[in-house]
Amino acid sequence: MKPTALIILFFLSIANVFSQTFQLQVNIKGFSDNGIAYVMLYKEGEDFNHASKTCIKKKMSIKNNTCVLKFSSLKKGKYAIMVYHDMNKNGILDTNFIGIPKEGIGASNKMKGIPSFKKAAIFIDKNKSIFINIKYL
Repeated sequence: MKPTALIILFFLSIANVFSQTFQLQVNIKGFSDNGIAYVMLYKEGEDFNHASKTCIKKKMSIKNNTCVLKFSSLKKGKYAIMVYHDMNKNGILDTNFIGIPKEGIGASNKMKGIPSFKKAAIFIDKNKSIFINIKYL
């Protein structure tokens, strides 16, 4: 094989590694009724406790107290997911006077306690399927 062909093959293989993307399937259960689920996908470095302009936000119908969705074209890296159950369909997570959610919430990585990216982080380096259980506080 000629050196030029080897160089072309080398650069094509590098381009393939850097352009590789993955799919994440999110299975969410435990909703108290059929309402609306808001699911936010955060990349490492984004403000996890707020629906930032850069996070991917999806609105999903809930059927039989569950919903399933897929995020496609994800590059290798750390991600975290936050979910809330919009029971009254007003588009926001309702909280009490001290900030405790009145509606169900959940996060990736079986996170417990105060939400943080570090606790909820999952590493995507292949196609994955994860499960999130909604909790009502």
